[in-house]
Amino acid sequence: MNKLLATGFAASIALQAIPAAAVVCNGLDTWNNSTVYLGGHQVQHNNNAYRANWWTRNHNPETHSNPHQEWSLLGACDGGGSSNQAPSANANGPYTGQVGAAIAFSSASSNDADGTIAGYSWNFGDGATSSAANPSHSYGNAGTYTVTLTVTDNDGASATASTAATTTGDGGSSGGNCAGLPTYVAGTSYTSGQRVANFVDASGDTVEFICNIAGWCSSSAAWAYEPGNGRHWEDAWREVGRCDGGGGSNKAPLANANGPYSGTAGTAVTFSSAGSTDPDGTITGYRWSFGDGSTSSAANPSHSYTNDGTYTVTLTVTDNDGAATTDSTIATISDAGGGSTPVAINGQLRVCGNKLCNQFGQPIQLRGMSTHGLQWYGWGNCVTESSLDALAYDWGADILRISLYVQEGGYETDPQGFTAQVSTIIDAATARGMYALVDWHQLTPGDPNANLDNARRFFTDITQAHNGNNNVIYDIANEPNNVSWADIKRYAEQIIPVIRRYDPDAVVLVGTHAWASLGVSEGRSARDIVDNPINADNLMYTFHFYAASHGAVHRNELAWAADRLPIFVSEWGSQTYTGDGANDFASAQAYIDLMAQKKISWTSWNYSDDFRSGAVFRPGTCASNGPWSGGNLKSAGQWVRDKIQNPPDNFPTR
Repeated sequence: MNKLLATGFAASIALQAIPAAAVVCNGLDTWNNSTVYLGGHQVQHNNNAYRANWWTRNHNPETHSNPHQEWSLLGACDGGGSSNQAPSANANGPYTGQVGAAIAFSSASSNDADGTIAGYSWNFGDGATSSAANPSHSYGNAGTYTVTLTVTDNDGASATASTAATTTGDGGSSGGNCAGLPTYVAGTSYTSGQRVANFVDASGDTVEFICNIAGWCSSSAAWAYEPGNGRHWEDAWREVGRCDGGGGSNKAPLANANGPYSGTAGTAVTFSSAGSTDPDGTITGYRWSFGDGSTSSAANPSHSYTNDGTYTVTLTVTDNDGAATTDSTIATISDAGGGSTPVAINGQLRVCGNKLCNQFGQPIQLRGMSTHGLQWYGWGNCVTESSLDALAYDWGADILRISLYVQEGGYETDPQGFTAQVSTIIDAATARGMYALVDWHQLTPGDPNANLDNARRFFTDITQAHNGNNNVIYDIANEPNNVSWADIKRYAEQIIPVIRRYDPDAVVLVGTHAWASLGVSEGRSARDIVDNPINADNLMYTFHFYAASHGAVHRNELAWAADRLPIFVSEWGSQTYTGDGANDFASAQAYIDLMAQKKISWTSWNYSDDFRSGAVFRPGTCASNGPWSGGNLKSAGQWVRDKIQNPPDNFPTR
């Protein structure tokens, strides 16, 4: 999406539309520098009211409410509000110690921006409290405790912060007897302080862990957060020590669910536990869960599915000492006619000549939608189980573009969290038989080389997690701008090998110069790429258009380039390049006809309820979790839904 949409345009429209008149501030939160605010959130600060334009934290509204900034000034409070700023609490930590030994707690960095802190209230999580600023406290039992500090300022406003204190009986060198501890299972809901046992591949030991960050501990992304094994497990868990089995040395077994499996509905699929072992004993029990409510206790069972779809299959093995370990895989089931979802029919895609082709070597066209930025409208907001059901089964979309902004409150603010969110959405698209287009949505700076290190990290993590998928496409540079094609190519030649290290087959997209316009919007042309192409297999070049702004000149360049290069239109709208304004459906239809004629795949911007005309849903649709059709669709939403549905997909298989 053009940077004007993502940054200044929203702020300038907001400032023009809302006069700085008196505002009733009763009920508005007082701005706090440590709080995360999302677009639309209203606060009061220094007797003025402000509204967040997008994700923001630690940006003072008073100094960040000019055009193109994070906040919009709504007006002065009418006297119902308060000018007092709340204090900021910092409980520091996490803290560790031994049972019976005093732990020193600190409130350092707690402060009040417009006054003084008049009171401190500590709650140590074991029933004890203190009103000292920096108290000491000892615990009577080993465990992990939630410690809370509340500070109150001289005007009575308060703020609270929490941390953890972990005590051990012997310095934490051993996990002791882990009998009775649950075995870690990815995707299980864990709470902060909860203890689990898990087999650590590197040491060959079963180890006890304590959950520090509940959200990450509960993630389904085992590649990232499985304790002892995941790439970022130390961000979520703390190791207590090796389990001694209550005086023994039992090691947990190793489960291997093998897979991924495939088959057709109504036909038995054979599952294998081959490779499941117990290093110091024998496996005495198997439990399979096939993802459709059926289970089996056989070592190598057969199971048939009634319906097509993608199922998560789980194997748990138990050894002769009662230790258990779990492994998961997937089973992709097509209907008896060969498959009814886009992925079931087309399988692993590849580039053949200047076309996108399916597993049968036949050129195809995919049609679908793009999310808005995940930091504003991502998982749990406009991207939900029900909204994706609607996109896959009602709209009939073949592909979902997952728009991961790098800046503007995106990936660079929380690499692990956003990687996990992208992974979750990939899994959700996979379960519905759609292709997932992972969009590295860089806008400002326009040179993708500026984000090279972040891109290396992200594409390493996400391809490691999903290299077993046959439905993931990677766009490594959304809309390069004010940068030459040669510099974009130099960037691509460094990132493509990162992807190929873990996923040698995925189709990779590269954004073209001048906002993915094939150079046209900056006075260049696709000839730059034709004369200097990237030397890589399964590679395509992206083109973006907004029909009300980009007419025949852009459309003719697309037609010329598509006869010479593999082109994927990864973003388009029927409005102006801002994603707003009146729809030009006549111009958009000319593009639709051209893309159908040349089998150019596309995803349209955007699947959200943003206020702009390019968002398909009316505001409030996502907050109420639908419905995702009918009266909740704006004009653009009704129009693009029809273009996805009609004509129906007719993918060639021979």
